[in-house]
Amino acid sequence: MAFSRAFTDEGTSPTVLGSHCFDVYRECHASGAEFAAHWLLGPPSKGPLSLFGCFIVIVCIIGAYSLQNTSFDVGVMMAFGVLGYLLRKGGFPGAPLVLAMLLGPILERSLQQSLKLSAGDLGIFINKPISLTLLLITAVMMLIPAAKGAWIWSRSVQRNQMIS
Repeated sequence: MAFSRAFTDEGTSPTVLGSHCFDVYRECHASGAEFAAHWLLGPPSKGPLSLFGCFIVIVCIIGAYSLQNTSFDVGVMMAFGVLGYLLRKGGFPGAPLVLAMLLGPILERSLQQSLKLSAGDLGIFINKPISLTLLLITAVMMLIPAAKGAWIWSRSVQRNQMIS
């Protein structure tokens, strides 16, 4: 059963513990013991949100601490949790930040490899038609918001001059 795997050496990260808890629920549900699973664990999507929040925080703290058995990791986890909360309250989407953190090192490694192959010459990025096209598309996509903002600003200035 999955519950016994949750307390082994490989089952210490929060995602592993969370998936093991879901495995317990799923196995109880699939084995015909639906009443017992609902009675013991409750339905996975219903119940007081405060209990789910407390459970998630506890599992995250246990997982962060169990990585290297240092409270520094717990502090880092909490700092990033506060940062994520502030970003969400500020209206910043989290997906681009996660993508940047995942793809940034890959992009940096590829850039270093390209510059090593070309002996430091940046012309390697515009010599081939496909790379030039992709660079131009990227530049246009980066300039569109600035141009749109400048256009809206100039329209508001024109309206203010017409009213005055």
